[in-house]
Amino acid sequence: MSFLLNLFNFRLFDKKQFVFDKPIIFITGKNQSGKSSIVESIYIIKTGRSFRTNSLNNCIKEKEKFFSIELKNKDNEKLIYNDQGIKSYFINDEKSKHDLVNPNIFILYNKNLFNFIFQTDFRRRTIDELISSYDKKYLFYLLHCKKIVEKKKEIIYSNIDYNTKKNLYFNLLKSFAEYTKYINEKRREMINQFDDFIFKNSSYKIIYQSKFDNLNTDKIIEFYDSNFQIEIEQKKYLGPHNDYYILIEKGKKLIENGATSDFYKFYFLLFYFFINKIKIEQNTNPIILFDDFFLPLDLSSTNNLISYFDNDFTIFISQHDSFKIEKDYCEIRL
Repeated sequence: MSFLLNLFNFRLFDKKQFVFDKPIIFITGKNQSGKSSIVESIYIIKTGRSFRTNSLNNCIKEKEKFFSIELKNKDNEKLIYNDQGIKSYFINDEKSKHDLVNPNIFILYNKNLFNFIFQTDFRRRTIDELISSYDKKYLFYLLHCKKIVEKKKEIIYSNIDYNTKKNLYFNLLKSFAEYTKYINEKRREMINQFDDFIFKNSSYKIIYQSKFDNLNTDKIIEFYDSNFQIEIEQKKYLGPHNDYYILIEKGKKLIENGATSDFYKFYFLLFYFFINKIKIEQNTNPIILFDDFFLPLDLSSTNNLISYFDNDFTIFISQHDSFKIEKDYCEIRL
């Protein structure tokens, strides 16, 4: 598939056009030459957000007022963003909106990898995003759980009397329990499927532990209700998470025993499992972005990971230099 990318006032680029005509595209060059910015621009136009910064204002070229990104392949997509935070997105010249999660694009980012390995919350968020890209109902329930949690905080810290707090929270409990049950069961289902897949390719495993396992909605309501009693008494919100993931390699915690290559392969296989599942079951060909991802790996390990993808995928690899691979590729040198 052929791509045409036009950037205007984006990061360090004032006006630049790139043509990509191979299934694998290397974007190479010296530090601060704009390699990651190209990958970032593709991610932004597909999702409406960046993986490098919380504010798109940081993507506007210095001393300019706006940036634009245009991507032409099977559709013509264009995004314009100004320094007032106004974002306009078009598909084939018709105004559109980004989905909260786009199953057609994935980013494997070096910095995100280490956050995933060492930060429990980031690990949970990453897995939630991957499941959400596959299951829209999961995303819907996840978002509603977050809204209920915010409402719960308001109730805890409010100055209203105890009985009113209890009644307000009780009105939320049934929905909260139903959402929680589905989320927990879907996490368990997806992790079991991933473990079955990964067992064929490695000695890695995810252990998922949750206080909600085998609980029906009534039992979950009881749990949330008793927890709320403690929070009211302490006048303190105690936190939303009652589950966690442990990464295992050969029966030991990866964080304590794994080599660098173990971290990379585990993270890669997790993404590949969901990417390939989406490709097969939703009949789509996702774009895969690698930003400095392969930098610490040897050539053999890198080629082994890339070999998982067939030519139906479009792969962008941003790093200092390209490397020899057996697949057809092109290189954009900055």
